[in-house]
Amino acid sequence: MGNGAPSTKEGSTFKGKGFIHLTGKEMYKQISDEWNIKYPKDKKEFDGKDLELLTTNVGIAMKASMIYWEIKKLNNKVGEVINDEITDAIGRKVNGVSDDTQLPNGYLDRRKYTNKAYEAIK
Repeated sequence: MGNGAPSTKEGSTFKGKGFIHLTGKEMYKQISDEWNIKYPKDKKEFDGKDLELLTTNVGIAMKASMIYWEIKKLNNKVGEVINDEITDAIGRKVNGVSDDTQLPNGYLDRRKYTNKAYEAIK
């Protein structure tokens, strides 16, 4: 994921921040690069000095999550209907899988909260 050796502590630095829980220095750099294209008058270095803004500034965290969504082309997986299959497909992209079931990490919570959010916005 682009993190340095364990002695750099980058694994701890570049873990689970923002709404989408960005992980890995490489992804933080990619989000920074895309951010700086989209917002050239508001440049950010999420893999450096602006890292904490992903946990302290809701607007920045939301925009960074939307950039991640675009990078991963997650709109291609979402239709007009939200169901467990779609939620799991996105979960695989965002969080990967940890066993032979091919269900994404954290799938039960993701399903629950996705369904709750979808009902609230209908």
